Amino acid sequence: MIKAVIFDFDNTLYNFDSAHEHAIQKAAAYAQEQLAIPAEVFLTAYEESIRELEERTGYICASTHNRFLRMQLILEKFNKPLFPHVRNLYYSYWDTLMEHSILE
Repeated sequence: MIKAVIFDFDNTLYNFDSAHEHAIQKAAAYAQEQLAIPAEVFLTAYEESIRELEERTGYICASTHNRFLRMQLILEKFNKPLFPHVRNLYYSYWDTLMEHSILE
């Protein structure tokens, strides 16, 4: 009797890389339009936020994957207001990621 089935969702059931690219570009466009952070600067800061969260926690854990924390770190770096922009960036990212998460 099968009691459970486990799927690796990212890049197995859908193309995470493609969906993520759409999502992070949408967030970068928001940062440029609403916060005057050039898109390419935002994208670099996003990559840096991943490493910074890993350094702060001491290892890779759930917190290092948290997009809300990543967005917060970016806005803190540029001395931008956190509210409502962290929330808006977070939902911009996830809403777009979900739109582009097409089952394969």
